[in-house]
Amino acid sequence: MQRRPRLPLGVSPGLCQSTTTTPMSVLYHLAATQMLLYGAMWTCAWVLVGDERRAVQHWLGFTLLLAAGLGLISLRPDGNPWLTVVLANWALVVAVVLFWRGGALFLRLPPHDAEMALLLLAIGTLVVWLGPQPRAGFWAHPGFVCAGAIGWLLLSNARRSHAALKRQFGERTAWVVSATLSALAVLQVVRAVQGLASSSPVPMHQTHAANVALVFAMLVSSAVLNMVYLFLMVLRLLRRLTHLVDHDALTGLLNRRAIERSLARAWGGWRRSGRPFAVAMLDLDHFKQVNDRHGHDV
Repeated sequence: MQRRPRLPLGVSPGLCQSTTTTPMSVLYHLAATQMLLYGAMWTCAWVLVGDERRAVQHWLGFTLLLAAGLGLISLRPDGNPWLTVVLANWALVVAVVLFWRGGALFLRLPPHDAEMALLLLAIGTLVVWLGPQPRAGFWAHPGFVCAGAIGWLLLSNARRSHAALKRQFGERTAWVVSATLSALAVLQVVRAVQGLASSSPVPMHQTHAANVALVFAMLVSSAVLNMVYLFLMVLRLLRRLTHLVDHDALTGLLNRRAIERSLARAWGGWRRSGRPFAVAMLDLDHFKQVNDRHGHDV
């Protein structure tokens, strides 16, 4: 006869259930840890780079909320379903909204705050009304509803940011970001459609090829997007520093060093290919009187 193990004094048997560790929970822990590392990266960027702090704050919130949502999902099926299903999925939607708003601030695009607020309110109300457990009548898993919303947000982000990225940083950068966002969006939309249309959908905590592919796609796309936006932030900072070095602070015109470099390039082009160039000089008489009467700002 097998003896039942003794429980600690004052602890009920219901509190001593073991947490099941599955391959999917390990993957979600890995993804959550990756997001925390990106959060540490954006924290350093917030401390070091002052010009883009508003965008960096949103990207920091994106990584932390994504880590929280994935961490809650990793607790399934043993955790409280209101936390691991409802709150976890809504946190993922909020994270994607923060990512979109950070990109809009960085690219100087309108953030569409009213639209995003209405979306978050609608999704939050819907997932709370649906609840984490199936019930009689109409019911849809909150995870698939949130997956559809995330897919729409990512596609909208790719469409709205493409032109601004192309104009500010080049066509190649724009296509890298747009393709990454679109690929992840398609996966989310396909997951939402399959989950809502199937009579027995596969929950995210079960080890399944589709779930594994989605997590790995999230790992790769998160790496690409975080690294690209960090690179673009540093590139913009270098451009500003170069502009300050090459331009006069008062007039905004090229200073002597920059003019000499431009002349050297033009001279070299003429010697190599015979491409003509011209130098024009303008001398204003009595310009000192303008400065004395109206000030240097005029």
